[in-house]
Amino acid sequence: MPKIMLFLGAGASVQFDKPTTVVFKKELQSRKIHGNSILNSFLNTNGLNDIEEVLQAMKEIREVAAGGTGYSYASKYLLNGVPASPEISDFRTTFQYLLQNMSSNENFISHEIFERYAWNEKDNNILFQFYEGLFELLTHKVDEIYVATTNYDQAIENFCLHSGQGYSCVDGFRIDEKSPLVWNKENFDKKSNTRPEKLVFLLKIHGSLNWMWDGSKIIKVASPEYNGPSGTNIYIAPTKSPKIPLEKEPFTTLLSLFEAKLLEADICIAIGYAFRDIDINEIFNRFTIKGGHLILISPNCRINYSKNYCKKELESDEIHDAWAMQNAPNNIHFIRKLVQLDTHQNIFSSIKAELENIE
Repeated sequence: MPKIMLFLGAGASVQFDKPTTVVFKKELQSRKIHGNSILNSFLNTNGLNDIEEVLQAMKEIREVAAGGTGYSYASKYLLNGVPASPEISDFRTTFQYLLQNMSSNENFISHEIFERYAWNEKDNNILFQFYEGLFELLTHKVDEIYVATTNYDQAIENFCLHSGQGYSCVDGFRIDEKSPLVWNKENFDKKSNTRPEKLVFLLKIHGSLNWMWDGSKIIKVASPEYNGPSGTNIYIAPTKSPKIPLEKEPFTTLLSLFEAKLLEADICIAIGYAFRDIDINEIFNRFTIKGGHLILISPNCRINYSKNYCKKELESDEIHDAWAMQNAPNNIHFIRKLVQLDTHQNIFSSIKAELENIE
């Protein structure tokens, strides 16, 4: 039986009404945030196509102010998006005006992320149906599964806790005598876990909405809440650049475990991942070079593979799609389907067929 790992990108949670980074940006853009000309100008800038690129541009503007150079997303904004104002007469005053308001706009977006990606129990039915079928397929003849994700929502945790299917989620937290749920990397050691349930090892590479720093340790709270710029929330905001927080706990452990478990696996099923993360792409590259099979599931999986992973500069999405179909190696597999309630069984059948072909 081959070792299989599951990787969940933003597209995996679209069925739970959680937007992709492109859709999230469009949602904010359509609201035309009242009284915030700077934020609206970022959201409306040509070339900043999703919320990752918007936040990257904001980040780069602060870095330019600190003496940095060569930042492409900041350049796109400064050339195309700066709001007109009678109080701004030259570039110097424009730049200072932006800097004075940058943190408040980044915090506004972070607050909206917490509001938009919070779990809604109305989605439990589709949650249970999807992961019950998927996990049954993937855990055939085994009693554990590794799931890595860049998503902040609590889909996997809620499935394991409430579905009644006998799954137990191991995400680095344990019940402590003094604090309810405390994170410790040693909790991923299955040898110390005596629970009889089927184990789901969950690696939330970019953190979670309900992870907090209480001043001495990382804890899991019942109700996610954004605490502003205090630094108590344990999550990595979406940006295009390599994620500097990955050099800190818990992210260092989570990324290392993801790489170690992926390189042990024979097959990785990636649902809704668009290859937008440089750090994760490098790990996927090592996995496929060693001969691992990568099954990509999303409507635009061939386009994303060509454009974002292989960095092809082609004239249209149609050409990207055709290029991937003709040039992808034999260990890259494409299932071009959107994950929704009415496509579950079709997707399960497609996964099963790919697995049988690989075996």
